Amino acid sequence: MDKVIKLAIVDDDDISKRIIGIHLKNAKNIKIILEASNGKELQDALALKKQKPDVILMDLEMPVMDGIETTEYLDKQYPDIKILILTVHDDEKISNHLIEKGANGFLTKHADMNILVKAITTVYESGYYFEGWDLKKIVNLKKIRNKVNSKSKVIFSKRELEIIKLLLQGYTNKEISTKLNISTRTVEVHRDNVLKKTNSRNIAHFAVYAVQHGLIDFNDEKK
Repeated sequence: MDKVIKLAIVDDDDISKRIIGIHLKNAKNIKIILEASNGKELQDALALKKQKPDVILMDLEMPVMDGIETTEYLDKQYPDIKILILTVHDDEKISNHLIEKGANGFLTKHADMNILVKAITTVYESGYYFEGWDLKKIVNLKKIRNKVNSKSKVIFSKRELEIIKLLLQGYTNKEISTKLNISTRTVEVHRDNVLKKTNSRNIAHFAVYAVQHGLIDFNDEKK
């Protein structure tokens, strides 16, 4: 990709931030423009900074304002910024709560260079990143099952289903437009319609819906 992704790192662990910085030093498509030690520092920095990040790489456990509070704040004030949660635990309850609040994906702390770059690039381009994460385990929670059972069935057009499956396999809007021989704008319109139909905050939130309703198999690989 040609565009440079503007990245913010929010973590109270200076060593962790330094390691991430070292990993991304040679990544030509990613530039760290902001660092903060907690959500409050991020709030203040975003209020003052003219240039906003495209993606925020954020730890959960931080003083003053933790990752959950910060995710809720960002979803309300900066919905276009993608949120990639740094974590050391595969906790379904927390993961589901974060997706409901606006998180776009999860990344294991201290991931190696290739995975880190891929996660940031994927969440920027596709709106979600769940690779290596047990998403099916998350959606099997009783709370989620009850929610699914209480919802009326949503009807998708044939074209919407085509776009849904490609989006959730990691294709970008541009790649989908080429593959289906339609304009990028058409892809965007269908994507937005799908999000509205399912009351999904973003593609990550919709990904959970898709697994719940059998619309996609996350074992599918991009071909």
